[in-house]
Amino acid sequence: MQKNHSTPFMDWLQTLLFAGLLVGLGALFVALPKDTVSEGEKRELAHFPEFSWSAIGQGTFMQRIDDFVADNFVFRYTLSDVAGQIKQWRGWAHDDIQVFSDKGSHAAGTASPPKAPKAQSDAAGSLAGGAANTVSGTEQDPAQGEAQGQARGTARDSVTGAFATTEGISQNQGQGQGQGQGSSPTPRTDAARAGAGGTAAAGTTEDAPYQNIESVIIYKNRAVQMFGGSPGMAVPFANMLARYQQELPQTTLYFMPIPIGADYYLPQKVTKGLLREKGVIDHAVSLLPPQVRAVNTYAKLAQHSSEYLYFNTDHHWTGLGAYYAYTAFAEAARFAPLPLSAFTKKEIPNFLGTLYHRTLSPALKSKGDTVEYFKVPVQTSVKYFSAGSRQGQSTQLYAEYARGASAYGVFLGGDYPLMKITSDVKNGRKIAMIKDSYGNAFAPYLASHYEEVYVLDYRYFNGNIKTLIQQEGIQELLFAHNSYVFLSGYTVQRERGFLTGPLPTARKSAASEAAP
Repeated sequence: MQKNHSTPFMDWLQTLLFAGLLVGLGALFVALPKDTVSEGEKRELAHFPEFSWSAIGQGTFMQRIDDFVADNFVFRYTLSDVAGQIKQWRGWAHDDIQVFSDKGSHAAGTASPPKAPKAQSDAAGSLAGGAANTVSGTEQDPAQGEAQGQARGTARDSVTGAFATTEGISQNQGQGQGQGQGSSPTPRTDAARAGAGGTAAAGTTEDAPYQNIESVIIYKNRAVQMFGGSPGMAVPFANMLARYQQELPQTTLYFMPIPIGADYYLPQKVTKGLLREKGVIDHAVSLLPPQVRAVNTYAKLAQHSSEYLYFNTDHHWTGLGAYYAYTAFAEAARFAPLPLSAFTKKEIPNFLGTLYHRTLSPALKSKGDTVEYFKVPVQTSVKYFSAGSRQGQSTQLYAEYARGASAYGVFLGGDYPLMKITSDVKNGRKIAMIKDSYGNAFAPYLASHYEEVYVLDYRYFNGNIKTLIQQEGIQELLFAHNSYVFLSGYTVQRERGFLTGPLPTARKSAASEAAP
């Protein structure tokens, strides 16, 4: 029989150490200041609940206390980073392929996010909508249960205090965003950011390992979303564009499908047997009415896929990726694009995006990103239109104070129902663009060629686009959507309503559409 060598002294010592640890952590929890926002998770943290007997009876009071403790736990972010390291050891490996499962991506005790301000209808149907998002520059497709399910969340920006929504992290099972934050050194060169020797295009057989975290693939220290969808899902959007053409016969319509990048950066061993994004985009274009001009964004980006077109740690494209899309649009719009050298390049270093915070991958954190933006060589004045107001509020084309996890918000300052960009290009040319958050990085380029640019976010705008076009004398209308968005039935529902708006009800907040 094994003897127990424990002594009363050791028992008391262990008890005192354990009790001291609990008391010390409790004292730190009480004494340390509490954050109100998690910038990395893009959401407001839980606050201590107000006492009420009804909350006690419903069992929500103690749950909210649990949420408060979990969101403000001592060393929470350090522990999140440790969790990311542990994930590297999980799962199974075979033939250099390491597969991870991340079922618990919403940490226990995560607070329910606050409701975002609802977009308000403008009875006049002109400059209408509700303030939705500033600085974070992220978005959400509210469609539920579709193949391209979107991750959801809300945020309160630490600079402006405006609520935001987080966009579309592609997932098969709609899991929420993971926790964690951090900073990373700025990659020194484009080659370093894109991967040594460039990136692997689809169809390559490079013998490099990758991780699959709920449809987010980490390959060569780059996070890439898996494409989900089918050609048939493009039919409703094409039919909607045909309706727009009928309703707006004097308006030149453009459709700019934006690839998410999986075709460019994933090897054949990952994509073999799966439908490529190009096939769905090509099919969508083939369905367009002959009067609608297609923008061949896919081919233009494919020509430059070895460059820094998409972030390593975020689901958006970069300012450079948006530039090449602008050159593709110029071909469709029949004007000569400006060379990249005509723009003033600026950078925001140490950006870690939504896919890092989704996966907590140490490889992504070590590589990091830089947000590059290219300032247009024209003078602009910009206004956004808030809920219930016909008077625009002045803002800037570039929110150059954006930093950290909100750095993508440098483009337009984030998502608003409606923005109006006026440039000193006095050619009388006016365009409206209906976009998701990929359009934020693209819209500024248009100011170099149009006297007025109207930017409508499909999730928040609630006005009548026919009235807007007629009152403002807009001659051109561009639909700029990434693949997840134009395949979504929710997008079709929203944008069809713009022809007859204002809508009877505003878009639901991200909180009321909480992901599974």
